[in-house]
Amino acid sequence: MKLPQKPGGSPRRVDSRTVLVLLAVLGLQVVIVLVIVAVAFPDWRPAFLDGASREPALPGRLVAMPSAPDAGAPDVSPKPTDAAASRMLFGDSGRAVLGDQVPEAPRAASPGSSSPSASHLPPPPPGSAPAVDKASRADQLAFEQYLDWLRTVELERLSLRTWGEHHLSTGETLIQPDPAQRRQVLHLAGQEVSAFRQRILRTKPVVPADCRIVDQYFMGAIAQEGSQAADLLEALEQQDADRVRQLQHSGTGRIDRDLTVANAKLEQTLRKRGQPLVLRIETGVDASLLGALTELPAPH
Repeated sequence: MKLPQKPGGSPRRVDSRTVLVLLAVLGLQVVIVLVIVAVAFPDWRPAFLDGASREPALPGRLVAMPSAPDAGAPDVSPKPTDAAASRMLFGDSGRAVLGDQVPEAPRAASPGSSSPSASHLPPPPPGSAPAVDKASRADQLAFEQYLDWLRTVELERLSLRTWGEHHLSTGETLIQPDPAQRRQVLHLAGQEVSAFRQRILRTKPVVPADCRIVDQYFMGAIAQEGSQAADLLEALEQQDADRVRQLQHSGTGRIDRDLTVANAKLEQTLRKRGQPLVLRIETGVDASLLGALTELPAPH
């Protein structure tokens, strides 16, 4: 005898299965969402995923190895915070590798080994040149300015010498036989000598440290040369024969000795700086107006 089936029995079993399926799907979605959040935000994760973070993940990440840090420099490199960071792959500087290779610990430098090459160090940012480079550039600029000034002074000395040859004498006779004209020319020459000395002092630049000995001997000789030339022009203008002979007898000997020392020191400085010998300080009667005056005939 069959018992009658209870109405509504089968539909209840179907509803229970549907509920279980829906719960399973919902739970799977929650797990997927939590895994995505844990990967995207490694610093935040539920406690039950903390153990899973220690498992390998994301194989095949491409990471370039940074240069070896300086000894003694603070370690500011980022620390891995998840499994993906612990699987970073390092190679040589400027090279990237793939796989699960773990870098070896840097070897300590042996006492006899050389320090890392400076070429591995990052270049300094623009505008941050060492102060020593700026100082060397300023020193080189000062040296070039001083050389230009020396060259100008030497050209003016030669120009005054040429002027004296053309305006004061031809051979052993004065160009101006008239005493008044001769005094006028000699007075004009004295004014030129005075102006020359003033231009030297007015235009003189800062003397570099390695040119101070050069400048000491050079300026001493030029001052003596100008003073002796002015005295000789005055004696010629006044027709003081004894004074003229005395000054002409002194000549340029002492002046030439100081100029020779100045020239030797200048050549030494140029060699130390690795520069060619581009300038020579001239000596002798052919180098200055004083030399021309010493060749004039003494007044009778």
